[in-house]
Amino acid sequence: MNKPDDPFVIGQMDVARLDHPQRRRRQVMYAIVALILLFLAGIAAYRWLSLGVPRIAVDRLWIDTVRFGDFERTVRGTGVLTPKVQRWLTAQSSATVERVVAQPGTRVKADDVVLEMSNPELLDLLSDAQSALAAAASDEASKRLTLEGQVMDLESSLATLSADHGYTKLQAEREAKLVEPKLISALQYMQTQQRLEALTEQLQIGARRLAGLRRNVGEQIESGTARIAQLRRAVVQRERQVEALRMRAGIDGVVQSIEATEGKQAAAGSSLGLIVQTSPLWAKLSVPEAQAKDLVSGMKALIDLRSASLPGHIVRIVPGVQNAAVEVLVEPDGALPPEARPALGIAGTIQIDRIANVLTIPRPPEARPDSTGTLYRIGSDDRAERVSVRYGRASSDRIEIVSGLKKGDRVVLSNLADWNNPPIFRLQ
Repeated sequence: MNKPDDPFVIGQMDVARLDHPQRRRRQVMYAIVALILLFLAGIAAYRWLSLGVPRIAVDRLWIDTVRFGDFERTVRGTGVLTPKVQRWLTAQSSATVERVVAQPGTRVKADDVVLEMSNPELLDLLSDAQSALAAAASDEASKRLTLEGQVMDLESSLATLSADHGYTKLQAEREAKLVEPKLISALQYMQTQQRLEALTEQLQIGARRLAGLRRNVGEQIESGTARIAQLRRAVVQRERQVEALRMRAGIDGVVQSIEATEGKQAAAGSSLGLIVQTSPLWAKLSVPEAQAKDLVSGMKALIDLRSASLPGHIVRIVPGVQNAAVEVLVEPDGALPPEARPALGIAGTIQIDRIANVLTIPRPPEARPDSTGTLYRIGSDDRAERVSVRYGRASSDRIEIVSGLKKGDRVVLSNLADWNNPPIFRLQ
């Protein structure tokens, strides 16, 4: 073991003391260089990322904020005002339109003639029906006189027979008192009794014949009356067909449309015009099929007439679907303004329900109820990052956020397909 006072040992210790501060300076220098390099790398990465992230102008985006509170679910639709009372003018038979008496927009009374038409065949049929009725009525009257004469002849014969029977009966009673004291012969009395019995039987047979004749006459008269009634109904039908050639309005109102053209042939059953009553009017709304599933009669609605709005309620929901829409009829709760008229274009909002304490955003075009989707959430540095969200219940203009966003978040609601839906972008 070396002694402390050995010069060689003392030299080694001095060298160690000299090397230690130099090592530390080198380590500090290395750390500073590493930090500088890391800082430069961060700047380079930031600049590289900034150059790689697309920028989109704010004025080209639909941006809104997540709200928390009451959510009123509504459904919107468009449509027209439609009359509650209307009447189609329908051709009862094939005919030629001779004259349009009342043009569209004309106010008419129920008995006013709107169209005049002609059909010579109908006039011939009416004449034939009237002739057949007159001939049948004449035959029936003659037949009835004949039958009544037969009844009267039989009644007259029975009356004579009844008188003979009465006289013979009295004679038989008188002779019965004379035969005992032998004031008349027994043969005479027996002859009178036999004649009385014969008259009684003839009277009974005649009464049965008269009853049978009366029944027969009644049946024949009833059959003739039914035939006359049938012919009379045929005449009335033909008269109505001829009268229908002068087509009347049928209700008080306004001529909404005329589908007939003067000089043209109209087929039986074809619609030739429409008469409407300008009051009351209903709102006929067309609601998208997907939004109509929660609608029920009685729900409140708001009718927008462009110049005014008034409340109403659903009175009928047409069960069928046409062009992916459901037809809903809304009755106004108050008087319509003077400018309201049939076929006026309108819009309507129907209130489904009100939900308390939920997160909602304006409804993006692609958002569907009870589904998942993606939106861009905007950070404090104006960077928008794509996030997944869960949608809940929906209205026509707003939709519930179940998860993925919180109150106050700013989100981009635009469709970014034109920018290839980047995962992240910056606002400018």
